[in-house]
Amino acid sequence: MRSPTDPVPAALSVVFAIVVAVVALLVLASPANGASPGVASAADSATRASALADFRETQPVHAVAAAVLRDGDVSFVAAGTDAAGAPVSEHTPFRIASMSKSFTAALVLQLVDEGRLELDAPLTAAVPSFAMDDERAARVTLRQLLSHTSGIGAAGYREFEVPPPSGAGEVLDELRTAHLVAEPGTRYEYANTNFALAAAAVEHATGKPFADVLEARLFVPLGMLDSTSTTACESAVDGLSTGHGVVFDRPVALPEVPGLCLGSGGIVSTTADLARWLAFQVGDGTTPDGTRLLRAESLAEMHRAQSATADASGGGYGLGWQLGEAGDRSTLGHGGALVTWSSHMTMLTDASGRPDGTAAVVLTDTVSGANVLADRLAVEAAGGSVAPFERDPRLVVDIVAATLAAAVLAIGIAGVLRARSWPQRRRHVVTRTVGLVWPLAALALGVALAPLLATVFFGAGMGVLTSWCYTAGMMPLVAILGVALVLTGAGVVVARTVALRRAARASGTIA
Repeated sequence: MRSPTDPVPAALSVVFAIVVAVVALLVLASPANGASPGVASAADSATRASALADFRETQPVHAVAAAVLRDGDVSFVAAGTDAAGAPVSEHTPFRIASMSKSFTAALVLQLVDEGRLELDAPLTAAVPSFAMDDERAARVTLRQLLSHTSGIGAAGYREFEVPPPSGAGEVLDELRTAHLVAEPGTRYEYANTNFALAAAAVEHATGKPFADVLEARLFVPLGMLDSTSTTACESAVDGLSTGHGVVFDRPVALPEVPGLCLGSGGIVSTTADLARWLAFQVGDGTTPDGTRLLRAESLAEMHRAQSATADASGGGYGLGWQLGEAGDRSTLGHGGALVTWSSHMTMLTDASGRPDGTAAVVLTDTVSGANVLADRLAVEAAGGSVAPFERDPRLVVDIVAATLAAAVLAIGIAGVLRARSWPQRRRHVVTRTVGLVWPLAALALGVALAPLLATVFFGAGMGVLTSWCYTAGMMPLVAILGVALVLTGAGVVVARTVALRRAARASGTIA
């Protein structure tokens, strides 16, 4: 559900910056078209399997499934096991996270085609209860919501909070005290709230729950019968496995952090179903039996870079679709990432920017670089090539974090055990001050560590509880480092303060 960019390199640089701070503390602490997909050839399947094997060599994923579409033919590859321990297949369900946005955009465009919604009318025409503590909000439109140019952003509204809103109604209530971060239609800023509001517009226009509309208008007509949608990101779904974090280059099953995924990231699907979705996207807006779901012009509008989206990763954002590049090819696609799941779909485009019939989708039950595999599968299907996969850098992060956590805890234990004699060993006011300042600094750094990383991942601050939930899921050993800093700082400060008071009483300076 996060922005479809890879946060790991940025997080890595932050962790190494934290290394410097922790080492300094340790020094101070020292005694010193609508065609139905066909089936690809065995040779093509072998090529896909080779790409999947390379991906698993460099990415620590528990389970992965992929589909490749090429001129109406489809090939599936998969690895790992599902919730029941059976081999993963094209029918195994995964959370697809922000890839769900393309479905929400399609629903809105359907209703626009029918005259029940207007892309460029104020959102209040569709959702009368929409209001913010900002007069500019009256100018927000559905087009701006679907292209992330509404002006809603993290600095004006914290959308990642635990506990999260339960649905569109609570989002609308919370937005009444929020403000925009830019004039509507002038700046791109990725925000899941945009699509929650688009889902609210769908519900108001149809008088039905968003999930029911999605099923009736898209899943059933396209034959996506193994797909469903949830409002909460963590909701249980039959047959769905548990997502995974990564510890020392190995996937570890972890619960998904509670969140609101309405319209923005709540779909659970399979690669078989998503191959049908991609076949629809590269077509003309009709289903395999010829039923029209979208006007061809509306489908093209979804794929066209919208105004003010030049700052989007890849150079543009359509309506629920991201423009980008893979190798020497232009693409349309979208990533999806929750705390313990990731996915990506890539469609190659021609010179006019329209999908050329080649596409790939990758689903994983682990936070990973699903985008690099989707790009490679699509480009190789068209006879091209991309750069080799790079090894996931989180092992380095984990080793550094674990080493620092062990060192911090060792210093903390030593500091607590030696606290009774500390006043006698540190009689000068300067050394005593330093002896209390460094553990306080460790405590402060430990508390701030998760919010700092949340800023790197999501571009704005989070509440302390929320940021710790996300950090524990995405970088467990970094969270352990934070806990070690807090325990060490608090333990040493308390132990040394008690020792000082005892020493003062013994010398008669405190009654």
